[in-house]
Amino acid sequence: MKGWLVALLLMLLSLEGGISLAHKHEDGKLHLDCSVCVFQASQQVGANPSLEPQRADFLVFYLDQTHSLPKPRQVASKHTLPRAPPA
Repeated sequence: MKGWLVALLLMLLSLEGGISLAHKHEDGKLHLDCSVCVFQASQQVGANPSLEPQRADFLVFYLDQTHSLPKPRQVASKHTLPRAPPA
């Protein structure tokens, strides 16, 4: 089933690309009432798009390390009795 779905989607994409490439009107103009013409016009990008860098502000946090935290002690517990106390 998954293979059929992938094949169907690929066929629809190739059909869409072929239609948009071969689509022309007799007067050679783009018509705004034609959905294929609108689709073709929306994909076009200018030759030199202007890409201006955007300023990004990042928050910076500084941690004051003047007071050091105490290191945890390792406590090893010794069990001298192998059994639990009676209840």
